[in-house]
Amino acid sequence: MARTSMAAQAEELADTLDERVSGATEVVLLAVRSGRLAELVLQRALRPIGLDGSQLAVLYALAQTRPEHLLAHGDLCHLLAQTPSGVTRTVRRLEANGLVERLADPDDGRATIVALTPEGHRREAAGLVRMIDAFQDTFTTAGVDDVSDLVPPLGRLVDLLGAGRLPSLEDAQRLVSSPNSRDAEAVSMGELLRQARAARGLTQREVATQLGVGAPHLSKVESGKEPAGRELLLRAAVVLGLDADELLLAAGLLPSWAAVRAELDPAGAAAALRRWAGDAAG
Repeated sequence: MARTSMAAQAEELADTLDERVSGATEVVLLAVRSGRLAELVLQRALRPIGLDGSQLAVLYALAQTRPEHLLAHGDLCHLLAQTPSGVTRTVRRLEANGLVERLADPDDGRATIVALTPEGHRREAAGLVRMIDAFQDTFTTAGVDDVSDLVPPLGRLVDLLGAGRLPSLEDAQRLVSSPNSRDAEAVSMGELLRQARAARGLTQREVATQLGVGAPHLSKVESGKEPAGRELLLRAAVVLGLDADELLLAAGLLPSWAAVRAELDPAGAAAALRRWAGDAAG
């Protein structure tokens, strides 16, 4: 029954991806091409100071977070609309160059906080200046004296893409957290965790210790009073012997393989989710 529920969740997320691409092919192609061309300009500007676009984005996000100049890893993923693995790779490169520090989250021993170093602050400022100068030179060379005319259409495009972005941890929870009309007996993520824990004869405290969280938090997750982050669910799948994809779908989150594919090919991700749903239902 649980796998039927997960199949329905997969179908629902696939429908959402389909809606994103329907009738928007030309806009998508232009947006992707403009993004890649902008990335080339940015790469040329930042290469002399040892940065790339992703690294500058992380440094800028931290620099704008005042006064502490630090953010949780999950918050960086949400702000930059990047996958956790992508942000992790970028942060590691920045850390190796002494531009950020990774600190333990006092509220979650297994989570990470990223903090800006003084050198990171200086490099961010230099990178921002180089980026602005590079684009200004590009516009001037193209004969555009007043770039303010570009602001409204670009702002509109950003708003549209932001509205259709991949579900974040919170967005995806809202997307499918309401009762599924196609499966009245759907099993919630919290119930899946509770059933798996009970089947193994484990207490909430025992499982919480293995997951690196407090027992009260796990209790609220099981009862549906608090959401669970992707990293916690992936650890829970290992500890409790659950299928990670099913657990993520029960929480309204795209499985990792679907999230990565959906960034580049939403239609392909939707088709893959439907294939997965067919296998699960069968």
